[in-house]
Amino acid sequence: MERTDLSFSQVLEQEVQEWKKFQRALRKEDQQFLDRLFEKARLHIQAGGCVSRPWPFETILISILLEHEKALVELRSKMREKIYDCGFLLSRPQFHLLASPAFFNAVRVDPGGYGISWSDDIDLSEYELWTNGKTVVNKLLKTDMAKSRHAA
Repeated sequence: MERTDLSFSQVLEQEVQEWKKFQRALRKEDQQFLDRLFEKARLHIQAGGCVSRPWPFETILISILLEHEKALVELRSKMREKIYDCGFLLSRPQFHLLASPAFFNAVRVDPGGYGISWSDDIDLSEYELWTNGKTVVNKLLKTDMAKSRHAA
């Protein structure tokens, strides 16, 4: 008789079932988070099917970690948000067009995020924006972090 290997999707669902007892033992408010972890693994079912690991749970964990890493990068980028005051530029002749709201609002991000441009002649580098921009703390993120610390 021929042995049939399970697909990664089936292996994942098998793991979910094997963790049900653990999930029921968790506090009620924590049970949903275990479900969310497995949901993150489901986002990578296709990639998981492309690897053959001795312990499929490794692939599940890497899938979950990948989603967490993406979330961390997004959070970090929001925490480093900056505001750049263009007011002082208006005194320079090359930037006089920025006084026009229509021109100012036509700003675009340069390819690769290496700066911003209004035209071929009027632009600011990412270095200028980062160095002279003022850091803004995302109040919503700060509130969420305080809530999570309070809940723990």
